Amino acid sequence: MPEIDDLAALDDAALVDAAAGWAQTENAACARKTAVMAELFTRRTGLPAGERELWWVDPKAAVGAELGATQNISAWMALAQAHRGVVLTDRLPKIASPFEAGLIDDEPYQVQMSADFHPWRRNVDFLECTRAPIRPLLEQLDFIEDPSRWGYKFRFGVFAIDDHDLDVIRAAMTT
Repeated sequence: MPEIDDLAALDDAALVDAAAGWAQTENAACARKTAVMAELFTRRTGLPAGERELWWVDPKAAVGAELGATQNISAWMALAQAHRGVVLTDRLPKIASPFEAGLIDDEPYQVQMSADFHPWRRNVDFLECTRAPIRPLLEQLDFIEDPSRWGYKFRFGVFAIDDHDLDVIRAAMTT
């Protein structure tokens, strides 16, 4: 990865690659930071995963204040980041791994699809693959409820798929 002093010597393509590489490095660092925050939160509060649904009461304020002070951010911002870290650990372990690798960025954002529909998105770096048509897969995928309206589910943003559907898609895109 080029350092700041090296940038003037790079061509445009190398600068774009450097921006992408540093973004991935930043995302990987952010994943580690949120994992540390989640570990500290879990240790300090002593709450099992099931009881964390009732988080936002006073014992957590101390953790938020401590984490916020160490990063020069507000306690609430620190608690929000710790919450993301704990959710990744407790509920979304399959997302935690690509996040740790820097392939998913830390900040979700909303997009406006219509006046009253604003789903959340995240930027994701995808692995190399071969394009595969969806129609031959529709009858094999469990998350497709109605093959005649297969695209409907995607309007709502990120959703989980089971291992079977992942294997079907992976096989189609890596052959």
